[in-house]
Amino acid sequence: MPLSIDELDELLRLYRLTTTDLALARREFPGDRITLLVNQLVARTYGYVYRDVPSPVSQLRRFYGHDLPVAYRAAWPFLATAAALLFIPWIVAMVAIIVAPETAALMLPPGLLAEIKSGQTWLSISTNERPAMSSFIMTNNMEVSILALGGGIFAGLGTIYVLFENGLSLGATTGALVAYHLQRDLLAWIAPHSF
Repeated sequence: MPLSIDELDELLRLYRLTTTDLALARREFPGDRITLLVNQLVARTYGYVYRDVPSPVSQLRRFYGHDLPVAYRAAWPFLATAAALLFIPWIVAMVAIIVAPETAALMLPPGLLAEIKSGQTWLSISTNERPAMSSFIMTNNMEVSILALGGGIFAGLGTIYVLFENGLSLGATTGALVAYHLQRDLLAWIAPHSF
């Protein structure tokens, strides 16, 4: 059973007093039953006072097997809200463009839409351009993450905006790619990108 801070302080104080008494009892009354009893008490308390630091492997196992799942379960309302703020606009924008492809002009930059309509997209970039594109994607993802985190400073309004705007943008892009029959390329590009 875990002890409170006050109980730990009291345990340490009593432990120090008891070890001092044990040293005197061993010197003055080495064969006495009381000396043996005090020795047993000190030995049992030693495990609480001088507990070994857990190994890094057991700490990792405890973190991933217990602490992290507990934290996720405790934060589920926030995680569900964040998911809704991203995926609802994503799905709405995607369905709106699939149903009426002309609405893509309202949600996507003209250059990106023209690229999608022509069938020449960033989905099939040359091998030489892939490192630069990878750097761009990673930098963009970090920027979005930092903006979403930093947006919490403004009572969460900045975070809400970042999630909602990214949901709309991703949904509009996904919808346009599906509407113009580029979904196979999209899936082939997103699957490894997500990992």
